[in-house]
Amino acid sequence: MKSSSNLLLLLLGICSVTNQVWCWPADKSYNDDYNADDADNDQDDYPDPAKILSTGEDFIVNIGSTVKLPCKVEGDAVIQWSKGPKETPLFLGNSKQTDNLRYTMDQRDYTLTIVAVNISDSDVFHCKVLDEQTSITHTLKVKSGPVITKTVPEKDRNEEKKGTPITFMCEAAGIPKPKVYWITNNHLHKGPQRLESDHFSYDKLTWKHSGNYTCVAEQDKETTRKVIHLNVHGSPDVEVAAKHINSAEHYESELICSIHCTGCHDVHWEKDGHEIKPDRHFTVLQEGHRHILRISATKKSDFGEYICVATNKFGSSNGTIHLKGQPMKPTLEKLSAGENGKSSITWKIVSRGEIKGYEINYKKQTDDEWQTLSPEVQPGNNGIFLLTHEFDIPSDIPKDTYKARIRAQNEYGFSELSDEVPFPAGEESNGSGASHQELRLSIMFIVALLTARFLQ
Repeated sequence: MKSSSNLLLLLLGICSVTNQVWCWPADKSYNDDYNADDADNDQDDYPDPAKILSTGEDFIVNIGSTVKLPCKVEGDAVIQWSKGPKETPLFLGNSKQTDNLRYTMDQRDYTLTIVAVNISDSDVFHCKVLDEQTSITHTLKVKSGPVITKTVPEKDRNEEKKGTPITFMCEAAGIPKPKVYWITNNHLHKGPQRLESDHFSYDKLTWKHSGNYTCVAEQDKETTRKVIHLNVHGSPDVEVAAKHINSAEHYESELICSIHCTGCHDVHWEKDGHEIKPDRHFTVLQEGHRHILRISATKKSDFGEYICVATNKFGSSNGTIHLKGQPMKPTLEKLSAGENGKSSITWKIVSRGEIKGYEINYKKQTDDEWQTLSPEVQPGNNGIFLLTHEFDIPSDIPKDTYKARIRAQNEYGFSELSDEVPFPAGEESNGSGASHQELRLSIMFIVALLTARFLQ
């Protein structure tokens, strides 16, 4: 019995010294927070996950500068820095995985520093917490001047055939992205023209498209240019200054055609199917693209059709000019309301010979037959004649109720009929802002109001 008591005391002593749990009854109030089976919250069983406090940013820097890409992390973590869409490793934890000496990482806050920045550094950079698979991405753009990378056409000098289409296109690179536009200097316009686009097209080339086309890439105060020369070849282009020329006997006559041609080896004038040979009566001149046939002391036999002919290896082209003694086709000079509100029309007639008479035709728009007038001829001035005729038709009738035309006669015959002129002109040409009928009604209304007020 005594030995049993001694054994119990020995066990109690061991428990007191070692504080073994199995020595004591289970305490239901004891909370073991590391016991997965207890009912207590296990939130404190593991540390909080690491998270990145920085956010992804865009950096635009100059060449040669230093840039710092932040990646501030809260909590313990293994950080990886990588570069580019393929995530080429730069740093993993404390280990540097790139041999680029310009790249360093601060072990305290994981900031990635790049010194002496150059164009190759333009890319995306990823900072990632490995275990948590959370990351941010920075975009680094290194400023670079504008560079023209591609043009269409590619060559500086280009030969194209007349009638074919062409497209001009220009591409440029740089950070920030440069603005691209074109400057055209051809025969379509007087002087250079700026086109606010990186591309444009012509459906059918003519000689007028020949010239210089300059692509301009502009960035802040920096610009770069590329000049493309275009020469359009083909059969000659012949243009006449006027299809009809009026002259008279004993006057000097001058016929002009403009020729644009690559490699023209023959330019001449023809009349009645025969080439004109220069002599004392016919003089052939050239002033740049202008080719001139000058006829001294014009004779009646000189009137007729003249053809300006140009030929090169691609073919021949021509332009036709009619030299005549009859007056030129009359043109409208003025349409207005004359005295008493009646319609007045002024025509202009060009004639070297004296005008002998006029024939005016007019009618209602709905009538079939023309009425004819023969107004008095007034003297001209240096071959210019003006005829003003006032029609005995009130202009307060509906607009364009009538129409008129005219032709002029000199010693060589009648001119062509003029274009038909509708009249009366209506309120926009009368200059009154209202028709005479409306004006009369307004006056009558005002008089009635005043009379009624006076009688009250």
